[in-house]
Amino acid sequence: LGLVKATRIAARVGQAMAFLFGLVGAFGEPARPLLLLVGLFVFIGAGSELAAVETRTATRGLALRDVMVTNYRTIPVHARLELAAAMLLDGEQREFPVVDNFGKTEGILTREGLIKGLAGVGPQGTVAEAMATRLPVLVPEMALDEALALLKGAGLPALPVQGGEGTVIGMLTLDNVMDLLLLTRSRAV
Repeated sequence: LGLVKATRIAARVGQAMAFLFGLVGAFGEPARPLLLLVGLFVFIGAGSELAAVETRTATRGLALRDVMVTNYRTIPVHARLELAAAMLLDGEQREFPVVDNFGKTEGILTREGLIKGLAGVGPQGTVAEAMATRLPVLVPEMALDEALALLKGAGLPALPVQGGEGTVIGMLTLDNVMDLLLLTRSRAV
């Protein structure tokens, strides 16, 4: 059947059984809360395993350069948060690579970081006060699965991809990875 199709079938069967366990645990005589809890864990675990297999399959053999976002805007490290707020409202981009005067990567400003910065230091505060720093370095030649592991480890929705001399040449975003998975899944169905 192939790994993805077999995992999809196994996950659906597991989730159906978990649902039955949940029904028996909740509505059986007597009620069995432990069975309900087991059903919940099996249901979540089956969905997680399917997602992991689909992600590994979709990203196998791809380099970061194959899927990185190349149409993005950067923001200067010294810019005011009011400018960042205007940029956020102006388009679809939610995370902005932060650069110095020479275009080198300084960090990334996420939507959540911007909101916390506006609440903490106000619109006249600088991007430097709200950005995430100490980011892992992503380069376009990197394997996509390795880059995804770094993105997950950073706990951020996006990371800048750096070219020579530390300049930003793209972004890896969770949204873009989800788009890749949706497209891959639609071709496999």
